[in-house]
Amino acid sequence: MDPIFTFSDFSFGYLKHELLFHDLELKVNSNSVTLIQGDNGSGKTTLCNLMSGLLTRHKGQFLLENHNMDKLSKKDISEKVVLLKQNILGNIVAATPEEDLIIWQEKFRRKCSEDDNEKRMKAFQLYNMEEFLLKPVWELSHGQIKRITLAALLLNSKKFWILDEPFSGLDSKLISILENTIKDRKNKNFGTLIVSHRSEFHTDFIDEIYRIENQGILKV
Repeated sequence: MDPIFTFSDFSFGYLKHELLFHDLELKVNSNSVTLIQGDNGSGKTTLCNLMSGLLTRHKGQFLLENHNMDKLSKKDISEKVVLLKQNILGNIVAATPEEDLIIWQEKFRRKCSEDDNEKRMKAFQLYNMEEFLLKPVWELSHGQIKRITLAALLLNSKKFWILDEPFSGLDSKLISILENTIKDRKNKNFGTLIVSHRSEFHTDFIDEIYRIENQGILKV
């Protein structure tokens, strides 16, 4: 399997003399489902932000496919991967659910086609959001906002997904929907990275499990 991310002798820290990762070695396969776990503060969200290009200035080798991450633009990275942030409001860019998904589709450059409209409505229907399409985001519950972000992911189905605590705040039905979506993507050779502190997973669809410990990542 070809890796989408490769870390080798990789180090990163927010402060010069306080490293969060040191001599990290990791390969994340492009068409597999990978789970990375770790305690609070271990660096799970930081790892997501590094992979999505939100953080830079690392040491060592860090590749997206075969390209050095520090040589790629944010546009280059966003064409390959999509990040679902743990802070759900950080994923929202518009005033209503419908506007938000339209922006995900048109990327501020073009108008949506009929096919785009159909895909958007199917995404909303999957997460039972039709009745909230035009409701202001600030009037929605935490769970409803989370469903907007999950629906938006479906519009980026051909990219590699990086999901930071994706199951947080979801009931059992929505967890099942998301798990089945990830399984379906895997069957189509589209990979997903799940980052979570949870241990109670249905691991039948997860190919590799890692844990962040002592500034590195160990295979479980």
